[in-house]
Amino acid sequence: MVCNTLKDSSSHTQHMKVSRWSALFIFVWSSMFAFVLGCATRIRLQLQLLRDERTLSGHTELDLKNSTLQLINLRNEAHQNEDLLRKKTKAESRERFFDAVCYEALVHPGLVSHSNPKQVAIVGNGEGVLREVLKHRTVHEVKIFTVDHDEVCSSSFDEPRVEVGLVESLLQTSNPLRKDPTIGNITTFQDDVFDVMIIQNYPKKSGLSIDESLFRAYDALSNNGVLVLPLGAAPYEDGKRGYENRKHLIHRLIGLGFESIHVYEDGNCEFVEPRSVLVAFKEYKTRSNWYRNAAEIQIQLHQRLHNTRSNQSPLLYFDPSNMLKYQVPSKASENMYCLDNDQEDCDNNFGSLPADTVNVPVSNFEVRKSSVSEMAGRGVFAVQDIPRHAGIALEMTVKNFCVMPSTWAVIDSLYSHRDEKNGLKHKIFEGLVYYILGYGYGSQLWGETHWTIDSWILLFSNHGCNGTFNYGIESIMWSELSVDIDKIPEGLDGSKAVAYSPFQERHLRSFSGSGDYTLRDIKTGEEILTNYVSFVDPGEWRQEILILQSQCAGEQVGEITDYESGDKSYY
Repeated sequence: MVCNTLKDSSSHTQHMKVSRWSALFIFVWSSMFAFVLGCATRIRLQLQLLRDERTLSGHTELDLKNSTLQLINLRNEAHQNEDLLRKKTKAESRERFFDAVCYEALVHPGLVSHSNPKQVAIVGNGEGVLREVLKHRTVHEVKIFTVDHDEVCSSSFDEPRVEVGLVESLLQTSNPLRKDPTIGNITTFQDDVFDVMIIQNYPKKSGLSIDESLFRAYDALSNNGVLVLPLGAAPYEDGKRGYENRKHLIHRLIGLGFESIHVYEDGNCEFVEPRSVLVAFKEYKTRSNWYRNAAEIQIQLHQRLHNTRSNQSPLLYFDPSNMLKYQVPSKASENMYCLDNDQEDCDNNFGSLPADTVNVPVSNFEVRKSSVSEMAGRGVFAVQDIPRHAGIALEMTVKNFCVMPSTWAVIDSLYSHRDEKNGLKHKIFEGLVYYILGYGYGSQLWGETHWTIDSWILLFSNHGCNGTFNYGIESIMWSELSVDIDKIPEGLDGSKAVAYSPFQERHLRSFSGSGDYTLRDIKTGEEILTNYVSFVDPGEWRQEILILQSQCAGEQVGEITDYESGDKSYY
């Protein structure tokens, strides 16, 4: 029993040991499991937090990046808008500039060629042209002739100096000026006379032919009226594009009675090719205004144009230098004109020198007492034999003194109104007048009387009386005895320019100072005698022919001898 008890006690003790180790193992395992589970949970939470942070961080960076990109896009868009605005403003400014260039080049050359334009007609819608016309303070009335009044620029109706009428009203009728109430602001004009007419564009819808339109234009202009007509693109030098149409148009204008026609070009408009403009003068002497010098044009513009509020020039492009450029036709227009077989005034020698002309230097001549008569002054003599058809010192002909029409008008006016009080009877001033009239030869190539004086010894050449002259032009062989004192022979009115000749217009100085040649062989010691009949002013024809006859008869001395003797009976 004791043994069983001991055995049981031993078994219980052994069981207790096993239970204790099992409990320890379970505790340790449970603790490790709890630790591992806690660590895993902590790690999982940290990983989740890390993922959330990364996600949040990623969204923040994306939003920041998007915001930055949006700001960049907005800035770029602002720059683009600014560039577009700048380009648009620049384009509009450029467009306004070229618009002004084109219309100024079209309007002002014709207007400044008229001494006092008061009434101006515009055939077309008036866009741009009207603005330039109204810059002239001399203009009192502008009338726009159009086919459809809806095409007329709206500002025309707000300007008190402007009226709008139908192009058909250019037709001369006996009806008085009237208003048509059915057309609102449209006025029908009859019996109006305009100083300047600008045909801005040909009214094709009017049903009028070109000939009829030109006839109406000529008839509606005053006696010294100016017609301005754009011709489109300038002709090419190597082709005849548009030249035939231009030729026929100019022939029509000459046939109507326009006495001086000029075509100029401007390449500063925003076109691929230069544009041509035609200006036609109804009266020949108006061309003297066309050939004014730069100073005269500048004064005219200053006196005529309205002032701007900013005290700036109302013109952006047109000025005296451009007007001087317009005075000389282009080389291309000259070539096209001279390629036409109908033009007889074109050759390589300014239209009058023979093909076999040789140039004799000035050293082959001398000046001494004239052999014409005892009453004659100095004369020019050959010191060597001179062949027929020889030019004398041609290189000196371009150095002649030229007294332009406006200059001579001032000198003539001052001398005509001289008296003792104003001191204009001074010998120097009288000497100037006698020098011009005594040595010069008058012409009207520039519209009104101007004088050309040789700048070398040929100015001392005398007149060959009764056809004894040996220097001149073979086409002018009349003498002071053979001409009719009451009628200028055909061919002696050549002091005027032809109505239209780009060739002549480009060589006016050469035409005014050259062209004479020896009419026969001249021996050593023989005096050079010219034909003063070819120098006579057409306006003083009868008086000057009678003076030549008197001089050749020995009854009267020449102007220079008269002045040097102190008589001064001429002027």
